[in-house]
Amino acid sequence: DEARLQCAAWLRLDPASIDARALWVRCLLRTGNAAQAKTEFAKIQRLRPSNLPLLEARFAVESRSP
Repeated sequence: DEARLQCAAWLRLDPASIDARALWVRCLLRTGNAAQAKTEFAKIQRLRPSNLPLLEARFAVESRSP
């Protein structure tokens, strides 16, 4: 819950933050909310960060983890 609150605050302050969005996606995956994580990850993809291939690989691995 604490991470969720912190991510929400971070995203309010800096909605284009790739780091904040990536952390939010990771939190969603770890709490079993894969559908919302996928939706949120699509927002990262639309921002087209320079490290997108790395983020996509990480998302693929983390979304398969139990």
